[in-house]
Amino acid sequence: MLRQLRQTRKGQLVTAHLSWSKELGEFLEKNGFRTFLIVRDLRDIALSASFCIAQKDKAHRLHTYFQISLSDAQIKDITEKTFFTGVRTFRKGQIGGWRAHFTEKHKKAFKETAGEALIKMGYGNDLDW
Repeated sequence: MLRQLRQTRKGQLVTAHLSWSKELGEFLEKNGFRTFLIVRDLRDIALSASFCIAQKDKAHRLHTYFQISLSDAQIKDITEKTFFTGVRTFRKGQIGGWRAHFTEKHKKAFKETAGEALIKMGYGNDLDW
């Protein structure tokens, strides 16, 4: 990504999903980039990642982060056990899209693992969602 950023002209708008690193931060500061941090609802992030995995995007950052390699059969199995089947396109990226896909089982699991984080981030006052 830094190679691509080096080719950016002054005043050019660049959009990207970047994981923060010290090297990236230093590069952006040194080269006069202005950054905007957009915080998304963790439930929508989980849904987006699931859609991406279901699309068999083996280069997705989750595959790299967890250092996993999945066969097509494994991806199909995961897809059938998550939120949806037969998806041909990525989702629309709408705020709150998780509501249309999360089952009660998904909500329960998410509340147990990230419910308090959602409250701290301002995505609700309690776990009643």
